[in-house]
Amino acid sequence: MRQLRIDIVVPRVDRKRFTGGILCIFEYAQRLSESGHHVRVVPAIPSPYPEWFADIQFDYHELSKQAQLKSVDNAAEAKARSTLSGVIGDADVTLATSCDTALPVALNASGPKIYFMQHFGPYFATVNAGGRVAEFDALAPYQLGMKLVANSSWLKGMVESLTGRADVEVCPNAIRLEDFYSDTVRSSRPSVGRGKRITVISYGGRDVEWKGFRELVHTVAQVRRERPDVYLQWKVYGGALVPPKNNVADYEDLGYLDQRQLGDAYRASDVLLSASWYESFPLFPLEAMACGVATITSACGTEEYARHGDTAHIVEPRNVESIAAALRQLVDDVDYRRQLGLAGAAEARQFTWERAVDRMDSLIRAAAED
Repeated sequence: MRQLRIDIVVPRVDRKRFTGGILCIFEYAQRLSESGHHVRVVPAIPSPYPEWFADIQFDYHELSKQAQLKSVDNAAEAKARSTLSGVIGDADVTLATSCDTALPVALNASGPKIYFMQHFGPYFATVNAGGRVAEFDALAPYQLGMKLVANSSWLKGMVESLTGRADVEVCPNAIRLEDFYSDTVRSSRPSVGRGKRITVISYGGRDVEWKGFRELVHTVAQVRRERPDVYLQWKVYGGALVPPKNNVADYEDLGYLDQRQLGDAYRASDVLLSASWYESFPLFPLEAMACGVATITSACGTEEYARHGDTAHIVEPRNVESIAAALRQLVDDVDYRRQLGLAGAAEARQFTWERAVDRMDSLIRAAAED
């Protein structure tokens, strides 16, 4: 089978920290390279070598400086061209992976192009004084003539609704099951100390508002008041808008964890508490499910694996009462907690990187043959 030259353009890469989206892109790059393709990852902004992704097998292009164009009239177009001009262009297929890499790819890559969407761009575009996303910001990345691939059916639906297109493909992401899934069946924790002990874990959300962490703080405070006989221990990883010591609900700060450390942290917990305002394919609920942890999550972007009352407990984002009701139920009902943990682990086991990369490979090959 023909092996392809694939360029994958990513936003700025941090040396120490990563998001779920960029982690998934690197996983695709690694595994496509291992399958025989010549894969190159190119940051659109000069970036250091990532220490958080071990044993890179693909080419990683560290931009040391921006190439300059001799003559481009439009300032926005000049900016989009300048970073990648002369760097990308002759691959069999080139992938953009974020709204800020779509235009540079469209302008600089000469062959087939795919926009592999990790988020719904308009939610992250600049909002004008009237509270509406500018039409250009909302539509531009989707109207550049590229094949559109979403990482979830929710994202596919949002983009097709916005643009009127009906040709968006879906390629769900995956997790490293070796870091999270265990054949060991979880059991409920015994009572300790001053009553039942429940350990809740949350992703802090890298200090961004839309991860819904402020609502989680008030949720934990409310359930602690309503269940004084329960020792509700709360652990948070990944940085958060609210500090560990605060006047609402204190928590233990786990800092930034690598994948194996994160798996250990999940397995030491009873409940994952999350309620993002919107996501496209969040990894943390799926990771927790794979570890057998009863998972509370919002619906946006989790539909591929989270079914209310079956594999997870779905809550309304930005609604503390909805989130608190879910946490109360999981604190009180050991059988329900166990049921969610077992069903969630079985569901998460299906989200392998082998399946995800097979799907991506087929989409890339189809684009190359068009």
